Amino acid sequence: MTFQDALLELHHGLQAAAGVGRTLLPPKADDSHTNFSWSQKHGALVQDCVDGQFRAGLRMRDLALLLIDKDDGVTGEFCLRGKKLDDGFRFYEERVGKMIARPGEPLPAHPVANGACFSAMDEFLCTVAELYGDAAAVLEHLRAKHPAASPVRLWPHHFDIATLIPLLGDRSIGVGFLGGDANIPEPYWYVYVTPSSEKALPPLSVGRWYADAWNGAVLTGKNDAATTGKFLDEAIAALT
Repeated sequence: MTFQDALLELHHGLQAAAGVGRTLLPPKADDSHTNFSWSQKHGALVQDCVDGQFRAGLRMRDLALLLIDKDDGVTGEFCLRGKKLDDGFRFYEERVGKMIARPGEPLPAHPVANGACFSAMDEFLCTVAELYGDAAAVLEHLRAKHPAASPVRLWPHHFDIATLIPLLGDRSIGVGFLGGDANIPEPYWYVYVTPSSEKALPPLSVGRWYADAWNGAVLTGKNDAATTGKFLDEAIAALT
């Protein structure tokens, strides 16, 4: 078992909780009814409330699916370790009394997607949880400097936690963190502008410009909040 296994098991396990929003929350064109915020209290990714009564979530350090009531108390939990993904969907289905929608798009390949039991090690789960919790804090700090930025949310399809900063016209800057993917197989921060810019970009003192699967700035490696903040500020200023 590796860090990447833990990351992918969390990514797949999250789909059971995402299915609650996909099934029971009012659908939105951008699929944001399936996304999650970070709860420092629970060390978990949590969805919006269903009918003002309960929300689904995933506690990352121990792969536990959660049911959280309107007063923010945990009323049910189901540890996925040693269990299958369908067991996680069943945990919610038994509590809401209906089938929970499965993801409609393919996810990164991992044995748990084909019926294997979850088995990620605590050491790596805790590392992933710490990275995403720290990323949420950095993004909230960034939002304080950009009041028009969207709420910090984790998107279950890509497993990135991010915010969007609107610019003039139809332009916007996306800023986020990802534990790694097929393009960059290690934890990284990203900044990109939409529509993409053709202007010459200055060198970055932290991180680098990236022009492979997409165009923008990336920062890899283990960095403190000050270094990460400097990277984000420089990249945002260059792309604005």
